[in-house]
Amino acid sequence: MNYTATYETYNSKFNAHLEKYKNIHKDKSAILFGHGPTLKKYTPIHESDSFIKVGVNAIYDYHSKEDIKNLNYWFFGSEYFVQKVGRDKSEDMDSICSNQELKNLVRFTSSWEAGRSHGEIGRGNITPERSKELGCIPYENNLGYFSHDISKYSTLGHDVVFPVMQFLLYMGITKIYLVGCDCGYADPACVDTGDAHLIYWWNELKKWSQEKYPDTKIITVNPISTGLEGVFDDMYQETFNGYSI
Repeated sequence: MNYTATYETYNSKFNAHLEKYKNIHKDKSAILFGHGPTLKKYTPIHESDSFIKVGVNAIYDYHSKEDIKNLNYWFFGSEYFVQKVGRDKSEDMDSICSNQELKNLVRFTSSWEAGRSHGEIGRGNITPERSKELGCIPYENNLGYFSHDISKYSTLGHDVVFPVMQFLLYMGITKIYLVGCDCGYADPACVDTGDAHLIYWWNELKKWSQEKYPDTKIITVNPISTGLEGVFDDMYQETFNGYSI
């Protein structure tokens, strides 16, 4: 299937400033850190000091991991004022944006012109203007399909990891390691079964990336059967929950 006609219909109103990231890390390797349960079993990959490192949302709750201390990029997804684990998610975002120890960290936020996504009210997504006030770089999402040129077309959303993947591919990364991407929305209720919605979109991303970026290799580190096991190349580090990882 050719996906061009699908994703190029989602023109972006304010992603033009992202053009400077095109092939900025050409032919490099990267690690995408989610914060699923397998992140706790991750050990630094050999030569990962030279990798581009990206984290999402509340990843700094795992700041004891050496790789995570040295992120190059951080992405915040959505629902800025929505309560999660007894606090507004905005507290996670604001603390990262104001942390002077992270002054070299490049921060991105999913943003919406009206402060809400796809017509929904009360989700508290921030505007591009508020994103810039926080010292972040705004980007626009859609809920339709992936974007090969993120400076012209909005990135597919659904979960923050998908815009990150589109950014990494646009940046020219040719090997991507997925760590802590367990398809559970960090939700204990999904750990045993996986989230079917996320798994569907990961499989769609695989098909799309194979067409648009055939030379890029995607590797899941310590995958579990209810997540990304078998979707991309699997890399196992030690024994975890009955799996040799």
